[in-house]
Order: sequence, then C-alpha cells, then structure tokens
Amino acid sequence: MKNWSRLVLANVLVALLMLALVEFSTRIVWTAKACWRGACDFSSLRAFTIADPEISRNYGFSRFDGSLGHVPNEGFDAVIDIPGWKNSKITIDSRGFRSNDNPATIGTSHRTLTLGDSFTFGSQVSNAETWAACLERKTAAHVDNAGVFGYGSAQAIKRGSAIIEQSRAQPYARVILSVLVAGDFARDRLAYNYGFPRPAVVKTQAGLAWAEIPDPKVPGTRYNPRKPNALMLALYQRSLLANRILTRAGFDPYGDLLSREHPAAAGKEEIIDWAFEKFSRLDVPEKFVVLQYYADLTAKELLEERAVLLRILAKYSIPYVDTYAALAGKDPARHWNKHHTPLGNELVCDTILVRINPARSTPKGR
Repeated sequence: MKNWSRLVLANVLVALLMLALVEFSTRIVWTAKACWRGACDFSSLRAFTIADPEISRNYGFSRFDGSLGHVPNEGFDAVIDIPGWKNSKITIDSRGFRSNDNPATIGTSHRTLTLGDSFTFGSQVSNAETWAACLERKTAAHVDNAGVFGYGSAQAIKRGSAIIEQSRAQPYARVILSVLVAGDFARDRLAYNYGFPRPAVVKTQAGLAWAEIPDPKVPGTRYNPRKPNALMLALYQRSLLANRILTRAGFDPYGDLLSREHPAAAGKEEIIDWAFEKFSRLDVPEKFVVLQYYADLTAKELLEERAVLLRILAKYSIPYVDTYAALAGKDPARHWNKHHTPLGNELVCDTILVRINPARSTPKGR
C-alpha cells in the first residue's frame, strides 16, 4: 500500500512537471511568434496571470445608456495591459469621444465626426493609433471619434443623429460612417449583444422602428453577469495553453454573457436599407460610408453582404470608400489582431484620404 501511494504521488508530480513545461514552452512560442510578426509582447513571460476578465468586461470604459444601450464612459483614462491590447492607452473625453492624442494646435473650423463600432473606436490600439486619430493628424482638421465597441451600424447612426443635433452651435462639416461588413448589421437585430442590452431594429405595423432597451439587470448582462465555474476561470486566467483551448471551444470567462435576438427583429437587408436611408438624410454638408473588413476577405457571407451594401448605397446615392482592394493580399498578422493593428488603421486612414483629397494616391507596399 505504501509503495502504491508513492507511485501515485510520483506520477502526479511528473504530470504536474510536464504540464508546467508545456505551459512554459507555449508561452515562449507565443512570445516568439509575436516578435516574428514585429509586435513583441512579453506579457505572458512577465506575469503568471495572462488574462483579466474584469478589464475585458469594458465596465471601466463604458456605461449604461437608456437610449443607446451603452456608451463610452466620459472621463475614463487608463492603460489596458492584457494579451492582445499591448499597453493600449484608452482615453474618453468629457463628451464621450475617444481621444486622438494629437497636438492641441489641430484646427477646429472644419470638424469631422466618425461613427461606427470597435473598428472605429480603435479596440486593441492606443489613442493615437486609431484611423480617426490618423485622419485628424494628416488633415490637420479636428475629428471626433464617436465609434463604440459592440455597436451595430444602425445603432451608430442613432448615436450620430443625436450628436449632430446637439452640435448645432458648432456643426460638423463631414460625417464618416464605418461599417464592418458581415458584422455590424447583424447586431442591429439583437436585444442583447454579448452582455450589452441594446436597441434592436424591429418590425411594427407602421414599419421599422427602434425597440426599447431591454432590462440591463437580467442574468447574463454585463451589469449582472453569471458566475463562471471557478476552476475553468482559474485556468483561463493563469494558463496560456488552457486559455487558447478554452477560447477556441467558446468558453466565456464572464459566465456566459447574454446574446439574444429580438423576437420582432427586422431582416438584415431591411435594416440596411432603413439605416442608409436615415444616414442619407443627416443634415451635414459631406457624408460617406467606409466599408471595413475582418481578415478573411474571401468568406461567402462577407462577399454576399458586401454586394447588398454596395447596391443599397447606390440606391440612396451615398458616396463610399471600400477598403477591400486596399486590404486584399495584405498580411493578416500585420494588419489585423481581431481588430486592425496600428498599421491596418493607417492603411484605412490613407484609403479614406484618397476620397477626401483625390490628389493622393493609394499607398503601396504596406
């Protein structure tokens, strides 16, 4: 019996040692790959904990809003240091816009408002690395970044309409709506999107309309999250190997955040038409749409929705910038990190500048 217990203990210790070795090797390989791609991130070697769900909740830099579901939290200012963010400086000004961290000498006479989702807000990059900040820097004209992580395009237009109405004393000269193809308009059918309560676009007898914001306190929202399994959460937070496996398996470190389609949600193409018609009527001298993309530019759903978007943009004579050609063939590791990297944002920025100033040529070799 004594020999048997020693054998079990020895095997357990060997197994733990092997797991520790695999974990350490995984962290070295992950770090080496990041450096090979030109974006060294030593966070997995510097700290035992490699993920912090509390930061990732966006509790800090968002707050509940009774009209829009959630908006950036005015006055938030911090550095986000978790894998994928790489010490990203996030600053929200007193009006709820993402700061650009450009010199204060930028002119304010010709103001631009940018609308959209996390690709506009600039998730995973610092203030000065968003395409809105780049646009402000390269045009020397003020840009208000009103992008919000998790927004649908109709929801972004809803926020933009309110901002424009509130800015009559100092009106905008240009509004740019960024649309993530095969991403944004599907969100406009949801009552809850990954824990955020939000206004869905629904069918009524009178036509399409905004649904009321659902209860933010039901179990599964970001304001009342379900508690995840303690062991699974510990593995997610402290093991890079387990983190990657659990993420691929769809594990939610927040405890299964709620995503739910509204029972009366309008069809996606109906919402696209409804939203673009509203965008075409915004009282701003210049307005256009920018089409943005995930890294897989060949996905069937993406190509099908892109065709629909281009058709409806033509229907309402809305000018647009399509970044598809500029991004095609680019290295996904250099231009995307789920969202755009700083280099990807600069490419988007330069593509938009061709629209604003036709004398510019599309950048090559990026």
